[in-house]
Amino acid sequence: MSDQLAGFWYLRLSGHKYEDFQKERVDSVLDTIFKSNVMAFGNGKLGAVNGMTKSGELEIVSMQSEEIWTGITYGLSSTMMMEDRRKEAFLTAEGIYNTCFNEAGLAFQ
Repeated sequence: MSDQLAGFWYLRLSGHKYEDFQKERVDSVLDTIFKSNVMAFGNGKLGAVNGMTKSGELEIVSMQSEEIWTGITYGLSSTMMMEDRRKEAFLTAEGIYNTCFNEAGLAFQ
């Protein structure tokens, strides 16, 4: 799930570092999400899809898992930025920005 680290993100925004999460595990999760939910889905040009299976297939258990959510994608990008993953962060954010504002015309204002 692309929002797997939402709790970690909230803690980091609150000033916590790695008291509750091991950095190695955070890095591993970010690697997996970027590879599976961002790059394997739309080649990084759409944002982060909510759900992917271990085998790299789109998760079809629910409608939500097949969707790309703007807020989740920006939250994921913010987490990547806080973890010094600038390239991945900007590529992920660029994907959802282009999808919403340039392709689909969904200007959330």
